Amino acid sequence: MSDDDFTEFLNSEVIRHNDWLPGILPAFFLDDSDLAESINKKKKVNSSTDGHEIIQSYLERNPEVYDGERPVAILEGEWTAKYHYIHDGWVF
Repeated sequence: MSDDDFTEFLNSEVIRHNDWLPGILPAFFLDDSDLAESINKKKKVNSSTDGHEIIQSYLERNPEVYDGERPVAILEGEWTAKYHYIHDGWVF
Protein backbone atom coordinates (compact mmCIF):
# COMPACT_ATOMS: atom_id res chain seq x y z
CA MET A 1 0.00 0.00 0.00
CA SER A 2 1.44 3.37 -0.98
CA ASP A 3 1.80 6.22 1.51
CA ASP A 4 -1.09 8.05 -0.17
CA ASP A 5 -3.28 4.94 0.05
CA PHE A 6 -2.42 4.53 3.74
CA THR A 7 -3.29 8.18 4.40
CA GLU A 8 -6.57 7.66 2.54
CA PHE A 9 -7.22 4.63 4.76
CA LEU A 10 -6.61 6.79 7.87
CA ASN A 11 -9.07 9.31 6.39
CA SER A 12 -11.68 6.56 6.18
CA GLU A 13 -11.13 5.67 9.85
CA VAL A 14 -11.80 9.28 10.90
CA ILE A 15 -14.90 9.42 8.70
CA ARG A 16 -16.14 6.16 10.26
CA HIS A 17 -15.51 7.62 13.73
CA ASN A 18 -17.34 10.85 12.87
CA ASP A 19 -20.29 8.88 11.49
CA TRP A 20 -20.45 6.87 14.71
CA LEU A 21 -20.02 9.82 17.12
CA PRO A 22 -20.64 13.02 15.15
CA GLY A 23 -19.14 15.99 16.98
CA ILE A 24 -19.22 14.22 20.35
CA LEU A 25 -15.70 12.86 20.69
CA PRO A 26 -13.13 15.04 18.90
CA ALA A 27 -10.20 12.67 19.53
CA PHE A 28 -9.79 8.91 19.64
CA PHE A 29 -7.19 6.14 19.82
CA LEU A 30 -6.80 3.01 17.68
CA ASP A 31 -4.06 0.50 18.28
CA ASP A 32 -2.23 -1.25 15.47
CA SER A 33 -4.37 -4.38 15.90
CA ASP A 34 -7.57 -2.35 15.41
CA LEU A 35 -6.18 -0.75 12.26
CA ALA A 36 -4.84 -4.03 10.90
CA GLU A 37 -8.27 -5.63 11.38
CA SER A 38 -9.94 -2.67 9.68
CA ILE A 39 -7.55 -2.92 6.72
CA ASN A 40 -8.46 -6.60 6.48
CA LYS A 41 -12.23 -5.95 6.72
CA LYS A 42 -11.99 -3.43 3.90
CA LYS A 43 -10.53 -6.20 1.72
CA LYS A 44 -7.24 -4.36 1.26
CA VAL A 45 -5.34 -7.46 2.44
CA ASN A 46 -5.95 -11.17 2.99
CA SER A 47 -5.41 -11.21 6.75
CA SER A 48 -4.86 -9.01 9.79
CA THR A 49 -1.22 -10.11 9.76
CA ASP A 50 -0.90 -8.54 6.31
CA GLY A 51 -2.53 -5.42 7.75
CA HIS A 52 0.16 -5.26 10.43
CA GLU A 53 2.80 -5.54 7.72
CA ILE A 54 1.29 -2.58 5.87
CA ILE A 55 1.37 -0.45 9.02
CA GLN A 56 4.96 -1.46 9.78
CA SER A 57 6.05 -0.80 6.20
CA TYR A 58 4.49 2.66 6.32
CA LEU A 59 6.25 3.44 9.60
CA GLU A 60 9.60 2.16 8.30
CA ARG A 61 9.30 4.43 5.25
CA ASN A 62 8.34 7.37 7.49
CA PRO A 63 10.56 7.25 10.61
CA GLU A 64 9.55 10.80 11.59
CA VAL A 65 5.96 9.53 11.95
CA TYR A 66 7.12 6.53 14.00
CA ASP A 67 9.15 8.80 16.30
CA GLY A 68 6.16 11.10 16.80
CA GLU A 69 7.97 14.03 15.23
CA ARG A 70 5.46 14.45 12.40
CA PRO A 71 1.77 13.67 12.62
CA VAL A 72 -0.01 12.56 9.47
CA ALA A 73 -2.33 15.28 8.14
CA ILE A 74 -5.66 13.81 7.12
CA LEU A 75 -8.96 15.15 5.83
CA GLU A 76 -7.17 18.11 4.27
CA GLY A 77 -5.53 19.02 7.57
CA GLU A 78 -8.73 19.08 9.62
CA TRP A 79 -7.47 16.03 11.54
CA THR A 80 -4.09 14.54 12.28
CA ALA A 81 -2.99 11.06 13.23
CA LYS A 82 0.00 10.77 15.54
CA TYR A 83 1.72 7.45 16.13
CA HIS A 84 2.72 6.45 19.66
CA TYR A 85 5.24 3.61 19.48
CA ILE A 86 5.10 2.91 23.23
CA HIS A 87 1.42 1.98 22.88
CA ASP A 88 1.62 0.67 19.29
CA GLY A 89 -1.23 2.91 18.31
CA TRP A 90 -2.53 6.09 16.76
CA VAL A 91 -4.16 9.14 18.33
CA PHE A 92 -6.48 10.97 15.98
